[in-house]
Amino acid sequence: MASIKNAQFVESGPQDNSGPQASRADEDKDYLLQLGKTTDDCFNMDFTYPLSLLQAFAICVARFDAKLSW
Repeated sequence: MASIKNAQFVESGPQDNSGPQASRADEDKDYLLQLGKTTDDCFNMDFTYPLSLLQAFAICVARFDAKLSW
């Protein structure tokens, strides 16, 4: 579902935009963390190495906390 709290985090590397291969490399990146709304009151969190469960959960909680203060 569409939500302002949906987020995707990718690992960034050196910025080299010297040709068409640079744009293809951005499309092939794997996500480190994905947070998405599935129903009206449920969210899904997917994460992978190098994030631990605690780190991924803390990032997601911080995303919610930032939006609540508005």
